[in-house]
Amino acid sequence: MDVLINGRNFEITASVRKTIEDAVESATNHKTLTFTSARVVVELIKNCFEVSMDIHAKGHEFTAKVEDFDFNIAVDKAAAKLEAQMEKVVEKINDSHHKGEKIADVTE
Repeated sequence: MDVLINGRNFEITASVRKTIEDAVESATNHKTLTFTSARVVVELIKNCFEVSMDIHAKGHEFTAKVEDFDFNIAVDKAAAKLEAQMEKVVEKINDSHHKGEKIADVTE
């Protein structure tokens, strides 16, 4: 998977890159989805970090945007938001009424 990391008013160092890549890797550990690319933008605005993560999977796109004064917390919160979105999609894929059963039969 391609991971593109951009910094606005913020320098992307090796440790920052490693932190972001680890967060993206942990967020994309779902085996049911096929991920193609990820884009992360880190912006520093008046001592506040704004982290925007976009992850593209086959047939789906996941987006999270978080602002925090601590860089690591902002990255972790954005990854957690992405994981929550991915869990919803995986649950919908695995849900029993998507396997050909009618919704009326499931609710009765």
